Amino acid sequence: MAAAAAASQDGAADADEAIEIGRELGDPRLLGYALEAKTGIVTLSLDFEAAWAYAREALEIAPRISEPEERTHLHWHAGFAALRAGHLADAGRLSEAYARQIVGLTPHHDVH
Repeated sequence: MAAAAAASQDGAADADEAIEIGRELGDPRLLGYALEAKTGIVTLSLDFEAAWAYAREALEIAPRISEPEERTHLHWHAGFAALRAGHLADAGRLSEAYARQIVGLTPHHDVH
């Protein structure tokens, strides 16, 4: 995961491996982080639709993540992917969902 996140476009293979491991282990946290890394990597290559697809996949597993901050972060991150891909209605929906989910989470989140 660290290699994927740090190496940007060169980390695509590392992100793919982390996605595969997360799926094999059935670990939603690992899979969520791996999909977020992959979203960022393909965003750097300006493939906004692919980034949006990875972000949507992360949203599908979000309900399985028990840590509220990690779960809501996937919505926040996906909102930017939706915006970049031109899916404004989805971005708005994700922004509203994020705003509802963070209420009272932490003072940091209340600021956002």
